[in-house]
Amino acid sequence: MINHLRDDFGVEPVCPELDLPVSAYNARRQRLKSARRQRDEQLMEHIHRIHDASGETYGARRIHRRLRREGIITARCAPISHWTRWRWCSGGGESRRARV
Repeated sequence: MINHLRDDFGVEPVCPELDLPVSAYNARRQRLKSARRQRDEQLMEHIHRIHDASGETYGARRIHRRLRREGIITARCAPISHWTRWRWCSGGGESRRARV
């Protein structure tokens, strides 16, 4: 949120409105990404690739199976299900509707 408002107003006026010290914002920006976040970003690239290659029809179950076939071990409940829910992927073709 601060990054979005930073261009228009700057960091110093925005941080006090959010009860956040400027030093905390700067420290967070300079911190390296965690190992989990890096792995999730790599996994998301694979999920996008598989989903796009399927014509955007694969849901969480099929994406998880495809990842396992490619040797990428992950829990289906982790980022795959969250991503498919976020993207409203039904994975069932025309017989199922995407939730809105």
